Amino acid sequence: MMIAARVSLVKIPEVAGVRCGKNVDKDSPWGFFVAIEVDNMDRLRVVKEDAIYIKFLADMISPNVSEQFVANYEMEPGKSVKFS
Repeated sequence: MMIAARVSLVKIPEVAGVRCGKNVDKDSPWGFFVAIEVDNMDRLRVVKEDAIYIKFLADMISPNVSEQFVANYEMEPGKSVKFS
């Protein structure tokens, strides 16, 4: 699933980077994570509407997870989240 995430999601032009991994703590409820880096929230909206992203969710995420958690973070130290 990690290779599929990296290979497919980086094809989306608005995606600046993809990070993913498996949890080493077997007791954790979150066994896998995917982090998609974009420049701003407008680009994130475009990514969520992209056919590649939708196919990734349908083919890889939905069949393999029972629960999802989504969080959006600003990564620039001096940038106000107001302008993200």
